[in-house]
Amino acid sequence: MYDACIRRIYMYNVIICSELKRKWIEMARQVELGLTLSGEEAKEFLKNEKSPAFTSDQLAFFRQAKKIYKANCSKF
Repeated sequence: MYDACIRRIYMYNVIICSELKRKWIEMARQVELGLTLSGEEAKEFLKNEKSPAFTSDQLAFFRQAKKIYKANCSKF
């Protein structure tokens, strides 16, 4: 009787795992590219990628974040 219970539990686990795997495969989809830039938009994007410009507010925010991180480094 013990062996029969073990077999049932094993089969139940196999069924559950195979069902989860099937659902995971259904959920996994290839990423599709949706945005393409051309002309002036593409040139501006590449320019910003090569030399990004930050506002003074953004720089102050990054400096504050760096100070907070350094003060709490052991917690991260």
